[in-house]
Amino acid sequence: MCMFVSALSLMAFLGLVAFKAWPAGVMVTCFVIGLIMTMQFLVYGAHWCGSRVVEAGKAGKRVVVRSASWVVGNGGGMSGVGDSN
Repeated sequence: MCMFVSALSLMAFLGLVAFKAWPAGVMVTCFVIGLIMTMQFLVYGAHWCGSRVVEAGKAGKRVVVRSASWVVGNGGGMSGVGDSN
C-alpha cells in the first residue's frame, strides 16, 4: 500500500510539473494513454465473446453428432412405428 501511494504521488508530481511546462502536450498524452487503456479492455471483451461463440459452436456440433449417432444406433428412431404384427 505504501509503494502504491508513493508511486501515485510521484506520478502526480511529475504530471503537474509537465503540465506547467506544456499543458497541451500533457492533455494530448493523457488522452492517448486513456484511449489505449480503453481499447485494451474492448479488445479483450471482443476476444472473450469470440471464444464463447466458438465454444458454443463446438458444443452444438457435439450435441448434433451425439443425437444423430443415437438415432442411427436405435434403428433410425422408428422402432415399433408401422409394424404390422
